[in-house]
Amino acid sequence: MDRRRWRRGVLRFGTCLARFPATREGTVLSIEVLMLRTRVSLRLYLICALAGLAQVSSNAQVLDCTTPTTGPDVVLGDLTGIERIASLGSVGAYAIGTTKCNYGDGNLASLTNTSEHPVLLQHLYRLHEGRFEQIGMSWARHGYIVAATLGCCGTCTPSGSTSLLGPGCADANATATNGIQDLLGPRSDIDPWTGQFPFPFTGSGQSGDVLFRRLQVRDEDLLPALNPGARYFAEGHFLAPDDAAFGNGHNNASWREVLVGPGLQLLFSGPTMRGEPALFAWASIDPEVRLEQYDDLTGGRFWLASRAMSLGAGQWHYEYALYNHNSRLAARRFGVPLPAGTTVSAIGFSDADYHSGEIYSGDDWVVTVAPNELSWEADAAFVDPTANALRFGTVYNFRFDADVAPGANVVRVDDFVGGGFSFVGAQVPDLGMLGANFCTPPPPNSAGPGGFLTASGSDLVALNDLTLTMTGLPPNQFGYYLASLRPGFLLPPGSPGPLCVTSPIARFAQQVENAGAQGVIQVPIDLSAIPMTPPAAVVSGETWYFQGWYRDSPLSQFTEALAVHFR
Repeated sequence: MDRRRWRRGVLRFGTCLARFPATREGTVLSIEVLMLRTRVSLRLYLICALAGLAQVSSNAQVLDCTTPTTGPDVVLGDLTGIERIASLGSVGAYAIGTTKCNYGDGNLASLTNTSEHPVLLQHLYRLHEGRFEQIGMSWARHGYIVAATLGCCGTCTPSGSTSLLGPGCADANATATNGIQDLLGPRSDIDPWTGQFPFPFTGSGQSGDVLFRRLQVRDEDLLPALNPGARYFAEGHFLAPDDAAFGNGHNNASWREVLVGPGLQLLFSGPTMRGEPALFAWASIDPEVRLEQYDDLTGGRFWLASRAMSLGAGQWHYEYALYNHNSRLAARRFGVPLPAGTTVSAIGFSDADYHSGEIYSGDDWVVTVAPNELSWEADAAFVDPTANALRFGTVYNFRFDADVAPGANVVRVDDFVGGGFSFVGAQVPDLGMLGANFCTPPPPNSAGPGGFLTASGSDLVALNDLTLTMTGLPPNQFGYYLASLRPGFLLPPGSPGPLCVTSPIARFAQQVENAGAQGVIQVPIDLSAIPMTPPAAVVSGETWYFQGWYRDSPLSQFTEALAVHFR
């Protein structure tokens, strides 16, 4: 569980990041930095020097230290240095110094010559002209021997082993360590939800140029003359099998602002923000950014940031940044609902660049402009398992201009693996309605084109004011409502239409109504008592999925479905 215990929902930040003097990198020469390497089937790394002990920055943000989480819980405690260690042509290779901390009550495994150790991802982001983009990524740095020091909470219970990081303890690695190419393995080896990977990792022992596998950034993305007013943020993200096994994988990323110096060297500015991805930086700087969390069917986590900006003359710019923290299902489609008659232009997409022979495609997602939706999509996994999906540790961007002012509603994100999808709260062109329909059009019934579903009232949980209305039903037939926290698609026996919510399903069977001569069923929904087992209350930040069931003798029928994101 994330130590900050973020509630699902909107996070807004009203103040800008403070500027602090850049801090000097810690003095640790990692156990793995100065080493004698022999190229045999199993590399043996020997300790050559340990110049000192790095301390966690006093500027670092402190997570909850009062109650350790259960099991090992690796958190990137501090980003201690960042260095441009090589360049080739117009691309620079960087490495980030890190301190990892164990916030749990169990030992964190870091075993040599096995797959029981953490891996580190290194990223760089740019915020420029209202757009937050990922401009660099590394391969996964495999870590082994630890040298425990006082941890992020000022405590350390030594494990007695250089292969285990004890509760409360920290372990530092300098930039030189995290840039060692032999220790960098492909992301495609890793299951981000379990933290598992094969060992030796794929391509172990391969060599390349000075950029090979390292955090790569194009010079044009950093040059001040080409990026006036831009701000930059470095991120480190740990994955570890035992951390994931205890459900502690949601707080493993941390970020810190960087400044561009002479020779495109980068200097840290301000504190390390622990336990949260760099996407939070955008929301911390711009209070108009809407930031939403959602989890896929397996529990993998995403964050979506959205922002609508007026261009004047009735035109609006819409900007979205979708981040996959640790979802193995990934994402392959992003759809923004549009009210009828909307004119869209300046449609754009950007993604993170894979490199060094990583197996994934770099093809841009295909844009489709439909009457009621603007979408971007890549092939599904069953079509091309190496398609350019939004995989873990990456941010993809979507943007467009429209002649409709914004409103609060939802966008649809489709999984890359398995065919599932989710609706996420965001700023979108105002639909003039509460929620967004899916599973449309509804199946025809004996009264005509089918059963339609709308909502009225408010999406504010505190008001508890939601009314659902089914229309287009056969006269004088009975029906009631269904609800779930998950959308789905199932064709039940005896029904010509799909069930579009999935288990566990709430059935409002105590509010069965007759459609009467007009074929309408309207029911108020008590958000504090959704009839689950046990009864549930809607929480701000949740998206609920509603559908109507009704009798169309002798058949059972379903209306279209409706997704409502609550604030």
